[in-house]
Amino acid sequence: MGKIKLPKIVSTARETLIKNSPAILTGVGIVGMFGTTIMAVKATPKALRLIEERKRELECDELTVPETIKTAWKCYIPAVVTGVTSTACLIGASSVHARRNTALLTAYNLSQAALSEYKDKVIEVVGEETDRKIQHEIVKDRIEKNPPATNELVVLRHDYDRYYDAAYGKYFESNERKIEKAMNTINREIVRDMYASLNGFYIELGVDPIDVGDDVGWNIDDGPIEIEYDSILGADGRAYIAIRYNVPPHYKYSSFT
Repeated sequence: MGKIKLPKIVSTARETLIKNSPAILTGVGIVGMFGTTIMAVKATPKALRLIEERKRELECDELTVPETIKTAWKCYIPAVVTGVTSTACLIGASSVHARRNTALLTAYNLSQAALSEYKDKVIEVVGEETDRKIQHEIVKDRIEKNPPATNELVVLRHDYDRYYDAAYGKYFESNERKIEKAMNTINREIVRDMYASLNGFYIELGVDPIDVGDDVGWNIDDGPIEIEYDSILGADGRAYIAIRYNVPPHYKYSSFT
């Protein structure tokens, strides 16, 4: 039996605690709040007895507010301490979440900037026509690897085509006229409200929203949103029209620089 590597165990435990610190702090805070309530309830009968005893000592029917606090405050010390500690835990959890979200957003923005620089350089080196061919093959691979479910796109309505949102793997039925109308509506919304979400675009299309659709979108700094179309023949023998945005939906779209 090998030796137990204590430093490694300690290091692993420390990493686990750091990784799960928001959940731990939140759990402690919630339990503490329940504990605070229970302690306060249990302390109340004792506090009432002390107040009654103090009334008898002073031979009065009612104590003044300062005298009442002076008489009973010690009974609530455990509840107050627990409440303050619980509040600190909840604030700490929120602070950790905020720092992590900031770090993730920074990493995301750096990745987006790097991707944009890479795309511009690719077009500069190989040309726009070759870039379109590469994009075409990428979307074709995505459709082949992620075909629509059996309950999707079964029977096309008249004048409708099968579409595929290459950015988020969303299949839907529509036509170019309806898509252009929805995009114009979104562009007007961006001018009016300064931003619009991806789900807002889907709703204009009459398409079911997606989970991240409210978290990504466009803002006034992105300029007018335009769509490019690319016809692709899927492995199932069906024709699809892939759509790509000139400005992909992005996080923190409701904030401006």
